[in-house]
Amino acid sequence: NSPGLAATVVAGVKAGKPDAEIMAALKQNARPAAPAAPAAPPVPTGPVQISTDGAYVKGSPSAKATLVEYADFQCPYCVRAVPMVQQVLQKYPNDVKYIFKQLPLVSIHKFAEPAARANVAAGLQGKFWEMHEVLFQNSRALDDASLRKYAQDLGLDMARFDKDFNGPAVKQTIDKDVAESQRIVVNGTPTFFVNGYQVPSLDIDTLSKMIEAARAGGD
Repeated sequence: NSPGLAATVVAGVKAGKPDAEIMAALKQNARPAAPAAPAAPPVPTGPVQISTDGAYVKGSPSAKATLVEYADFQCPYCVRAVPMVQQVLQKYPNDVKYIFKQLPLVSIHKFAEPAARANVAAGLQGKFWEMHEVLFQNSRALDDASLRKYAQDLGLDMARFDKDFNGPAVKQTIDKDVAESQRIVVNGTPTFFVNGYQVPSLDIDTLSKMIEAARAGGD
């Protein structure tokens, strides 16, 4: 018998507890512990390496601070983050370059991946940011018919859009962003990084402090 069970018996006898109460305590102590939940992957303390090759940039291309967002067009939290990004770009017009990475959460958002494809396909016709804005403005209407309407409204060549939307190049671009997000342990959307350091709190004050540190030449 384990020392823990023996101690339970001794303590019960000394306290003058009835046998039934001592036996109940023994059964309680003898229950196996619940299995521990699998450990989550460690979140890097940073900085992580994020590719900017071929990325669409908003803001100043030569800025010292690079703000990268991994997001999903159907994610309500990503929609709420849009004004914050706009505020940052207005506050630091010459000090921030903003890069958007596709991270459609396909297991919970049915229309996120098609929306990502529409964004990348529009980018091939020079309308990445215009489509990006429209998709977030219409995050509850991302079915295929709506996506084609947005493309038409932006004046895109629809034959080319349809071909690109369903083509391998667009899929490869999204797959590359998703694979990168897994490598650097992005666990949800939206997730932001400033110069490779994950932003711990999604508020304008935290973002501003990190941007100002990067602008000053720090990390």
